[in-house]
Amino acid sequence: MSRKAITYEDRVKVMHYHQEGKSAREIGRIIKLSNSSVLTIIKRFRETKSYVDRHRSGISRLTTPNDDRLLIRLAKKNLTMSSHELRREWKLSNRCQASVSLVRRKLIPNNMLWKKAVLKPRLNKQHIKKQKEFCQSVK
Repeated sequence: MSRKAITYEDRVKVMHYHQEGKSAREIGRIIKLSNSSVLTIIKRFRETKSYVDRHRSGISRLTTPNDDRLLIRLAKKNLTMSSHELRREWKLSNRCQASVSLVRRKLIPNNMLWKKAVLKPRLNKQHIKKQKEFCQSVK
């Protein structure tokens, strides 16, 4: 679970109370933050002279929410497509160089499968005849 972000206003309040001469514990009680959070805010302000969050590390998202919806639409349109085929179609439509595992991860929250549906044989004349007989006998 990720930590709760401290708002810009809370940081300004922390520095205001700090400049008034209050201790980190007192500030924490007033604003309802932990002692270590207050000390971190004070330390960061001394280093950067700014209240703004630092840039977060990590890889940025490859797809947008619109791209995700497009993938789901493609998967619903043709249920017999495998994840490899879905990836190829998705790449053609949005020019997104996505992996097969990303396609699967995007489909899971929407309760969709990436596995190819089994193709069933068509009904022949004998099947149709028996089906009609059954329906008439049930009436």
